[in-house]
Amino acid sequence: GINLNFVELKSTSLEGTAQAVVQRSVDAMLLASDSPFKSWLPRWRNWVFDEWVQKPNNAYKQQLLADFQQYGIDILAAGTAGIEAQAKAHRGNRSDLLWMFGGGIAILLVAETLFAFRSLVGVKSVRLLWLSLRHFGTVAVHLWLLRLIFVGLKALFVFLPIVVVDRYAYLAHDWGWYGSLMQVGSLSVCIALINAVCMTFEAVYVARLFMALHPSDCE
Repeated sequence: GINLNFVELKSTSLEGTAQAVVQRSVDAMLLASDSPFKSWLPRWRNWVFDEWVQKPNNAYKQQLLADFQQYGIDILAAGTAGIEAQAKAHRGNRSDLLWMFGGGIAILLVAETLFAFRSLVGVKSVRLLWLSLRHFGTVAVHLWLLRLIFVGLKALFVFLPIVVVDRYAYLAHDWGWYGSLMQVGSLSVCIALINAVCMTFEAVYVARLFMALHPSDCE
């Protein structure tokens, strides 16, 4: 899971814009709205973050000092300065976090594939799980290729426009639209409709895949 609370803070540059789009895309790729891990991962992520913050070391202090020398007093005003310094300091000497990251990705890939048919009704869960396990490679290719296409389209037509508009919203400050309750509400409704269409298509696609893999259950 990716914490998107600070994702827009770096969108003032081209590099920050690209990073924001990538972070939104990765978050959409790994966690579908009906994912069984949706409610668990934030707690795991926060636990890992606490491991960083609660165990400062000399490398963290040196990194924070280096950032201060490079960027001046502005680095102290940024809410994420300490977080970034902590992350940079631990990047090279916390191999356990790398293993945790890789293991989390592997678990998500396997679990999402095994529970690919969870939206189907009228068929026993054990049979659905066994079918996913029996045709694991086929189901994984179809599921993740479809999700990759959806996320690519969202990145191009949803995430990128949102980040770009947010970056240049100051040009239309006098309009009183950007940041208003109406704009936030309209954006939320539009994104919800887009996600609903994608989820519906994926559910129908998965049902058709089930029929192709096990036609005897559809007679």
